[in-house]
Amino acid sequence: MQTRPADLDAELALFKEARYPSLATGQIPGGVAEYFDTYAEYGCGLKVHFFPERSIGLLSRMEEAHRTWDGATRPIRSWEELGA
Repeated sequence: MQTRPADLDAELALFKEARYPSLATGQIPGGVAEYFDTYAEYGCGLKVHFFPERSIGLLSRMEEAHRTWDGATRPIRSWEELGA
């Protein structure tokens, strides 16, 4: 089971103190996330997330797939293909 680190809770508290309403919160693959309504001020929502150290390699592989993608071939890839 994934737990939330104290520093993430502190970060989330900053947005709540700034009066940005939480739109959603929950588990994401390998971590936790919370989405805030910052549309009025910034024109978009904001996602704050925590990924444990073991997920950094997966994120690096996702970034590499993004950088080397030709823009047409196989836009959807499985977690297994990325080594999750």
